[in-house]
Amino acid sequence: MAEQIGANFDPDTLALLKRVLIEAEQSIPIEARTSAVKVQIAFHILKAARGGERNPIRLRSAGLCGVDPRIVQRPVDMRAAPSRNI
Repeated sequence: MAEQIGANFDPDTLALLKRVLIEAEQSIPIEARTSAVKVQIAFHILKAARGGERNPIRLRSAGLCGVDPRIVQRPVDMRAAPSRNI
């Protein structure tokens, strides 16, 4: 992964990329969140963003594309959870 990502991003895009990176990292179990895995996720997110991608779901998927799928946990979408009246 010696390739460098040369790109300039506006502040809104940087905020999006940071949020996507955090969400992608959180889908990896803590014991598997090594520096190497985090760098790999960031690299793939930046590479997709450099190509023009801004959809957070596709950016997250791009970030996780090189991570062993057996350790990636499915994201929890709180909006999809049914409401419970107790």
